[in-house]
Amino acid sequence: MFSGSSESQSEGVVAARTDWAVFAEALVACALAALINPYGTKIYFHIFGVLSSPIYQYVGADWLSPDFHQSEQLPLIALTLITTTVLVLSPKRVKPSELLFFLATLYMTLKMQRNALIFAVVAASLLADYSGALWDSLFVKTPRKETQLSNGLRPRVLNLLLLLPLLIFVVKVKQVVYVPPTQRMAVVPINAVQYLKDNGIQGCTFTEPNIWSDYLIWATPANPVYIDGRDVYPTQFVQEYVELMQGQRDWRASFDRYGVKNAILTPSSLLARQLRNSAEWKEIYQDEYSLVFTRR
Repeated sequence: MFSGSSESQSEGVVAARTDWAVFAEALVACALAALINPYGTKIYFHIFGVLSSPIYQYVGADWLSPDFHQSEQLPLIALTLITTTVLVLSPKRVKPSELLFFLATLYMTLKMQRNALIFAVVAASLLADYSGALWDSLFVKTPRKETQLSNGLRPRVLNLLLLLPLLIFVVKVKQVVYVPPTQRMAVVPINAVQYLKDNGIQGCTFTEPNIWSDYLIWATPANPVYIDGRDVYPTQFVQEYVELMQGQRDWRASFDRYGVKNAILTPSSLLARQLRNSAEWKEIYQDEYSLVFTRR
């Protein structure tokens, strides 16, 4: 009796060690695979440098904590509250590892909203698992032998309920994707970039990094951008960009150093007002969304 028990325990220990070995091997393999990049081992130092840089966390919108006053954050609020409620009320006891994973990804999301995608995967998985046990405790009252029909019907009903929100997305996709893009919809200066292309205006272009620069890289490769939304620039250079936009640094020296010939800015930009008052620059395009300046 005791021999069989000890054997089963030893088998469990061996299985646990095997799982950890597989995990360790996968971790080492991923770490080595990440070294296949133009930067080599520097890629790791860059990641930690960006994570510890206060300027990146100040400039990048996805590095900030989520603003729950914005309507875009309602799905995140709903997912957090619903999952928390289900975990508390479900008769199925949540595993400590799952709870720790949930809390860790929630903290990461509250710290930086870019982590919301990771949290959504974790929370949705827990919600799907523990909501089933909660459903059974609330609505399934028949004995186990008589629940085969209800158990077969319940997943279908739940799946249909979960698919209903897709109808909203279908309408939204039809209104957004299958119509000609507009500036307000795409949140990029489509008309200003088209003006540059139509008039053959080329050269290094200064504009907003997060979305506008990325759009210029795709739409008009003949206009290399001063800075774009990738987290690859030295902290000092990003700090210089922030000071330029806030009027704390002389833009003339920076523009001359990097050969900036054009600028696409918002009408409310402080830098736009400075360029408008400069004899070296002229405004060549304007709409309700953006302004275009070029060197005289």
